[in-house]
Amino acid sequence: MTGTGPAWPGGDKYPVIDILRGAAALTVVVYHVIAMTGWPGFPTSHGRLVFSYGWVGVNLFLVISGFVIGLTALNGYARNGSGFRAPYVRRRLARILPLYLLTGVVYVLLVESSLLQGPISNLVKQVAVHLLFVHNFSESTFGTINGPNWSVALEMQFYLLVLFITPWLARAPAWTTLVSGLAAAMLFRWASTLVLVPGVAPTMQQHVVSVWLPGVLDHFALGIFLAKAVRGEAGSRLQACLRTGWRPFVAWALVAAVLLRLAGWVLVDRPYWDNPLMIVGFPTLLAAGLSALVAAAITFPHPRSLLHRPLRYLGEISYGIYLWHVPVILSVIQRKLDWREDRLLTFVLVATVLLAAATWHLVEKPALDALQKDKA
Repeated sequence: MTGTGPAWPGGDKYPVIDILRGAAALTVVVYHVIAMTGWPGFPTSHGRLVFSYGWVGVNLFLVISGFVIGLTALNGYARNGSGFRAPYVRRRLARILPLYLLTGVVYVLLVESSLLQGPISNLVKQVAVHLLFVHNFSESTFGTINGPNWSVALEMQFYLLVLFITPWLARAPAWTTLVSGLAAAMLFRWASTLVLVPGVAPTMQQHVVSVWLPGVLDHFALGIFLAKAVRGEAGSRLQACLRTGWRPFVAWALVAAVLLRLAGWVLVDRPYWDNPLMIVGFPTLLAAGLSALVAAAITFPHPRSLLHRPLRYLGEISYGIYLWHVPVILSVIQRKLDWREDRLLTFVLVATVLLAAATWHLVEKPALDALQKDKA
């Protein structure tokens, strides 16, 4: 959700990953418009039904982050050893902080001004946990300053984890890292069902705990596994399957379609938070399908075609789309504008993309360019 495209061996990158980022961000936007406006008539066909489960876009962001950050850290460690840490930290902070702080301030001033009018102790608490990126640990701070920010905290915790475990990632066999991540996530989610008993515990509590970093390690681990695979660390056969070409692209796309269709069949019309098997197993099945989708993007045979350049641009500004869309939606809702839902959706999409584009060129890109100049 937050990268601009990883640095690959030879200074190249896989730009089609940006198309997935853009699609993920827009899917989340449509989902939140449906959920926050109470648009019961929207999911009336199979295609539209996808958007009613648009939170899957966040899961896709997590797999992409595992791939991008894993590959960037492994490449940096291979070149500079432990010296990779300083540029890694500077890059992550330059990428995350400027827009995160800007949208947070705008949200408090223009959308949720009640935080300024309430007890000063609550304001200090909210600001402190958001600055420390730990606001996703508690219901009382989860999503209070711009709802999507909970996943930014999760991403920052993952970045911190990678900072320390990269030497182990570089030494450990690819399959070991994958199995370790999958097992850790599933064991954590299983343990959470012992404390927050399905069918008894409040759903919001279950959700908050389920997306703590240990609970989504399977998503990150699958992305990291793909990163090690393209580096040749999972065997020459799998590395060959991740080279660009129509045959591997079609194969990975078919695998993704099968796994995601299976995940959809498992999810639709079945209770989730009341079922321990769903809580433990479904996220891993979904992450597997999404990782196959990322593999398809890696192998796409014409990654730099001008035909899909606009779609790649949406991926470049996807972090802004993700952070701006909820303030835009709430601004419309709070003003009680009597708009049809389809008109509201159009306005939210256009306004969000324009804001994201503006802050990409005026805030995010200059911060990254300044970092590059300092490095030079």
